[in-house]
Amino acid sequence: MTKPKVLLATFGSYGDLHPFIAVGHELKALGLEAVIATTEGYREKIEREGLGFHSVRPTPDQMTADLGMTVAQFASEITRRPVKYLLTKGVLPYIAQAYDDLLPAVADAQLVAMSSFSFAAQIAAEVLGKPTINVVLSPVVLTSDEDPPVVEQLPILPAVRRLFGPDLVQWLYDAGRWRFHFIDDVVNAQRRKVGLPLEPAVPFIDFPYRCDEVVTLYSPLLGGARRYPSKPTTIAGHAFFDRDGPDGEVLTAETEAFLAAGDPPLVFTVGSFATLTAEQFYGEAAETARRLKYRAILLVGREAEAELKARLGGPDVLVLGYAPHSLLFPRAAANIHHGGIGTTGQALRAGAPQLVTPIFGDQPDNAYRVERLGVGGSLSFHKFTAERAAKALRPLLEEPTYRARALEVAAEVSRENGAAWLAAHIFERLKWATIQADAAAPPRG
Repeated sequence: MTKPKVLLATFGSYGDLHPFIAVGHELKALGLEAVIATTEGYREKIEREGLGFHSVRPTPDQMTADLGMTVAQFASEITRRPVKYLLTKGVLPYIAQAYDDLLPAVADAQLVAMSSFSFAAQIAAEVLGKPTINVVLSPVVLTSDEDPPVVEQLPILPAVRRLFGPDLVQWLYDAGRWRFHFIDDVVNAQRRKVGLPLEPAVPFIDFPYRCDEVVTLYSPLLGGARRYPSKPTTIAGHAFFDRDGPDGEVLTAETEAFLAAGDPPLVFTVGSFATLTAEQFYGEAAETARRLKYRAILLVGREAEAELKARLGGPDVLVLGYAPHSLLFPRAAANIHHGGIGTTGQALRAGAPQLVTPIFGDQPDNAYRVERLGVGGSLSFHKFTAERAAKALRPLLEEPTYRARALEVAAEVSRENGAAWLAAHIFERLKWATIQADAAAPPRG
């Protein structure tokens, strides 16, 4: 008997991929077949996890060739520009190609679960009449009127909500929809091409609710739910996965030896993407630790590991390409990170204070929510210096209320398993659909 197949469509960095790998494993445990549709660069990682893989354009090489720049140059541009740059250069030009790539995979699936930039997957599923779930990874995507996000275009939204209520927030959303017509035009061009009616609203703001339902894979502690969502919405909790390579479930002997040799260190990371442009950040990070008289572990990405280890490494500074956050973060005096939602979830689960250094996208909003929880502070990546970072970190390290609150939050977040919830929900949906189909079938004989 063929296993029911679930297509998991995502696009982006490890923060966008890892939750879907976690969901894939939970689906397999329930006897379903999970296929992740994403860029070719992740094929080896996904297949090593024993999950199905389906390649979707653009490839990293294709994108950088079209732009006439290296991956590092593209990363630098993304970190310095608004999200519009990523969408107009890395997502929207490839919707037609992604649709063509996804169509056979969607046709072969019983259900499609997709991330926030998977416009092509939603169109393909609508064409083929497949049930859909939008998997929201960050609170910013829901554009809540009740608990609005900090967004680069309008960072005052939370203050507007406090002073004037949610109705004015919704009015501002509506008034600002014109800013997203560059998405609207491209998405509707593809819809027109495949014979679908045009979108009545701006896809980027309303995209999650184009699907049958919405499931978020972040902690309810972060908030962000809408008052009156037009589709069923569940905040299911973080989906944890951070294995990277065959030895990804352990810390290296070098790391264990460093941790055992002294007091807990400060751990610094900017995620899997910004490492390509963060050499200055890591130099300032090492100096921050020296000013505070702490040891440091710098997670710098595999590409930069050798060069930065030679330049910054020493008895009190360990430079690593990567280490599983789930194993390293709980052993830190504080975790200093960019605020990607996956890293934020791991830091919340670790029980240590955190300093968020947001770069772009959802990260400023995640930083705001971390501060609101009372477990850390925030300092922009673009303003990060040793002097500023040391000043921001001192209260987090010296005032016991931060660690106490971090431990309280960690106890709650550790009980979350959004991946298991979503997989079980998908299993029940498919089982019920099968029961309904059997009941509607004409009697045999």
